[in-house]
Amino acid sequence: MDGEVNKFLHPKFVNHTAVINEDIKSRYARLIVNYPDKLRRLQGLCFLVTKGISTLQFSVVAVDEINPLANYKVKNVINVNNTNIYNAINKYTKSELKEYDKIIAENKYASSDSLFKLLNKTYETLAFKQIEFIKLHATNYFYFEKFINEIVPPLKAKYLAELYEIFNASFPTNFKDSYEGKAVKILLEGNLYIKIGMQSPQFKVSDYLGSEVSSEKLKDKYYLLSFWATWCSPCITEIPQLKTIRDSYPENKLAIISIANDTDSTKFINDITKYKMNWVHIFNSYKMKYLFGQKPIPSLYLIDKNGKIIFSSWEKALTELEVILKRELGNCY
Repeated sequence: MDGEVNKFLHPKFVNHTAVINEDIKSRYARLIVNYPDKLRRLQGLCFLVTKGISTLQFSVVAVDEINPLANYKVKNVINVNNTNIYNAINKYTKSELKEYDKIIAENKYASSDSLFKLLNKTYETLAFKQIEFIKLHATNYFYFEKFINEIVPPLKAKYLAELYEIFNASFPTNFKDSYEGKAVKILLEGNLYIKIGMQSPQFKVSDYLGSEVSSEKLKDKYYLLSFWATWCSPCITEIPQLKTIRDSYPENKLAIISIANDTDSTKFINDITKYKMNWVHIFNSYKMKYLFGQKPIPSLYLIDKNGKIIFSSWEKALTELEVILKRELGNCY
């Protein structure tokens, strides 16, 4: 996790050593190491990795070890849960953290809507107590990092305006202007301002064939943005309607641009061929996802020739999209 980019890493092991060579644009990147326990539940450790050469060396342990990742040596790597800074915030939120951990421990194998609501409520109490502490120590970069990576993602859907205000009012300018600071600002503003009647954000990206796609090139044209993924069933269900729209309006009147939330480029290319999706495709662009708030998929936005959002699938039913298109563009064919 580096600023606006989350990557699943699949390193090759040679002599029990995995080498990861990735560019880091943030001050620190988050490295999350997951493993299944005896009950096949996913456990994990979270580290902050500095720029330069970092090493993380795990000791060899028996396969029945309760915590197989407990013993390790590091260089230029910080364990998020084992530092004085994080111990300080855990101490400040001790009672809230204890209550949250207790609910999780007591309901290891349970699953219900009421439990989900209880966990959400308890987590929100913990998170806002953490925010209270973070605001008192906002000049410490590690608390800024915790805020943007651990608090913003789970709370932004419900407390967007509050988080945006905290981000702007609490942290130093150099944090907010950092690569990762700008990324979370774009994400928050994407959720706040991507609404019907608002101007669409400016963008310039490349499609999967390498051609430039930009709001400037789309000026004076209507365009429909479709955020989807090959693994998303509702997205696949939506494809026939997009094909009907494509067949109903010429390219010079309406552009259709799909932004795929995929990591498997081969499946992505196979699927757009399989479903005959004959329009522009962008593969896994975090910039586009953040600009438009990284909302759950599928998400559709229609932008008019003046750059104004005139349809959002988060505000209007999908059946209204074709009504709006006919009103704006008429029966082209």
